[in-house]
Amino acid sequence: MIPETVTCIPFLRNVQSPRHDLLRAFRAGDPDAAAQVLAQVRIAVAPHAARMFASGTLGVAIPGHRAGSTNAPCESLIRALAAEFPDLVPGPGVLARVREAPEAKVGEWRDPVAEAATLRWEARLVPAEVRRVLLVDDVLRSGATLDAARTALPSALATSAVALAVFHATSR
Repeated sequence: MIPETVTCIPFLRNVQSPRHDLLRAFRAGDPDAAAQVLAQVRIAVAPHAARMFASGTLGVAIPGHRAGSTNAPCESLIRALAAEFPDLVPGPGVLARVREAPEAKVGEWRDPVAEAATLRWEARLVPAEVRRVLLVDDVLRSGATLDAARTALPSALATSAVALAVFHATSR
C-alpha cells in the first residue's frame, strides 16, 4: 500500500450498516451523502493537509473496475477539496481504465502489477507544474487497487504519491 494513505470512514464488510448505506449513497451521487463524506474527509485529512495538498499536487480519482469507467463521486470530492485547498489541481480522466479489473469484494487475491496493466496514465492531460499525485479511491480493502494505480504512474510521480481512501472496509 502507498506509505502515506489517509483513510476516512471505516465500515464492516458484509454487514449492513449506516456507513455502508452512506457508501452506497455516495457512489450513487446523492448530494447529502457527498456532503457527509466531505465533512468526514475534512476531519481525516486535516493533520495531513500540508503534505497532501502541497503546491503541484494533482488529485486523481481511481476509475471503476470496468473498462472505460470513471469515478464521478471521487472526482466531485477532489473538486470540492480543490475549492478549499487551491494548490490541489483536479485531474479528471488522467488515470483511465482500459480493461476490466477484478474488484476487491470478490474476495480473491489480486496482482497489483496485472491490475496496473488495466490502467493508462494520460500524460497529455497533466499540467506541467505537477510534482505529486494524490490518488483518491472510494473504498480501500487490501490496498491492491492503490498499489496498481501507483504502479501505473510515471516513476517520478509514483515515488511521491499520497493516497486518500474515502471508505475503509474492515472485517471487524
